[in-house]
Amino acid sequence: MKWFVALLFAVPLALSFVPGLPPHGYHLLCLLALPLFFWRRPAHRGRLLAYGGFLLLQTLAYPNPDWGILGWCLLLPWIWAREREDGTNWFLTAWFFGFLRAATGFYWLGNIHWVNWFVVALPSGLLFALSYEVVMRKATFLPFALRGATAWIAFEWVHSWVAGGFPWLYLGHTQHDFAPVLQLAAITGVSGISFVMAYAQHAVFDPDRRARVHAATLVGFALVIGWMSVKDDAPVPGRGERTVLLVQSALSQSLKEQRFESADQVAEMLVRLTREGMEAHPETALIVWPETIFPAPFREDLAGEDFNFMPLARQIARRFGVSGIYGTGSYRDREDLMRGRGYNAAVLVLDDGSYGGIYRKRWLVPMGEEFLPRRILPDEWADSAVEWLVANGGFPRTSDLRRGEEPATLDAGIGLRCAMSICFEGLSPEMTAQSVEVGKADLILNLVNNGWFGDSWEAQQMLAIFRFRAVETGVPFLCCANGGISCAISPTGKIIGTLDRLMEPAVLAVLVPDAIEAPIYLRGGRFIVPVALGLIFLIIFLRDSWKKTRG
Repeated sequence: MKWFVALLFAVPLALSFVPGLPPHGYHLLCLLALPLFFWRRPAHRGRLLAYGGFLLLQTLAYPNPDWGILGWCLLLPWIWAREREDGTNWFLTAWFFGFLRAATGFYWLGNIHWVNWFVVALPSGLLFALSYEVVMRKATFLPFALRGATAWIAFEWVHSWVAGGFPWLYLGHTQHDFAPVLQLAAITGVSGISFVMAYAQHAVFDPDRRARVHAATLVGFALVIGWMSVKDDAPVPGRGERTVLLVQSALSQSLKEQRFESADQVAEMLVRLTREGMEAHPETALIVWPETIFPAPFREDLAGEDFNFMPLARQIARRFGVSGIYGTGSYRDREDLMRGRGYNAAVLVLDDGSYGGIYRKRWLVPMGEEFLPRRILPDEWADSAVEWLVANGGFPRTSDLRRGEEPATLDAGIGLRCAMSICFEGLSPEMTAQSVEVGKADLILNLVNNGWFGDSWEAQQMLAIFRFRAVETGVPFLCCANGGISCAISPTGKIIGTLDRLMEPAVLAVLVPDAIEAPIYLRGGRFIVPVALGLIFLIIFLRDSWKKTRG
């Protein structure tokens, strides 16, 4: 039996190297079939049924098919299985659950390579075991339901920051399409929604029957507050200068990576799309191109002058008479350009063709954009390691980028101060809030590639998460994607425009609505979760220290 289980894993991993095959399908098949081989062990049957129930609910609750109501019972199979455990294998049980949760929820990472899939799924299980179980086993001074909700929030928070960070699959994300619950994000952020949902589900198994009453009261109170907070969308201003044109380029990943070698072809296609969009929407005041799509790099020491980037950008500005924000690779000087040690950046070119500012991506994908050993190795050693990997291991130079240091707002004109984020940065509540605050932004602008994942659920899940960023900040959220989904979201979380045709070139013109008054979350509510978790872990530490002292 063991060799058959090993073969079950080995075959899909081997097939993932075959060009043209969708590896995530095999990974899912492998995970779903695995419990069948342990069915003969009676002690494992209940646990495996619970895992299967959780995976089914998770698949249905998140986009797609997006049956968000199931999020309110998503944790029940896990809590049931955990409460039936004898406690001897608690770490392995928790790790396996966390691994299955991530392996199925992040299946689309297999579209890049199976290694990326495992790099996220394996530590995700470890983080679940260390964060959720530490709170459940150590914070015994809290009632069971409150302890369970706190443990789940601790896991979500840790998962969003540790090991590169992945603020994905929050329990609250299942409620993105239910306005009364979505509006709670303006007060507590999405973590507050996750807390209420986790509390209600842990209360079902709380030995104290009063916990069910408390849970019903909490959910009812949250729904009433959310319902009272539901607002009509801010009126769309009639000023034409507030129109933003999002250009969805839909370049295949192979062509995108060779955009410098195929600069003329890529530029011609992008300019053609822009021209078609401008002809249909001549009132446009800002053109936006996706992440790293510009077919020429930007030299910061020259501010783009006398180099490849600025001539094309200036030509576009003069041709259409509007400002533009372009995703590109940025380099400090010629030496960095030759080494490939640049930034993932967004550059603003004003309507008169002058340089208007730059934003450098701060949150890099580990080993996808950032060579992690460089954080601890001397530059000379890291350079040698990268050169060897490039020459012998197929390691792309674009995976050795520099980190940006500061949030930035690019001011493209009256009413178009753009709080910038690139790719997965738009998933982070804290980074998005920082970007909005630094320049009193009129809108949040996210540039993303999303050309890696094909026709998977990744793009729909990202769109759902972006809705929370708009509600938390009270600022409209615009996303310009290469592979989709380009979108526009109002400050109340309503989707006001999308290009959901994945990997199809198109343009989306958005008349940007006004921002609303800064929500409680933006004015300090976002510190509630980390402060509360910090206090609980401090109490756990002090109690353990006191017990050791007395012992």
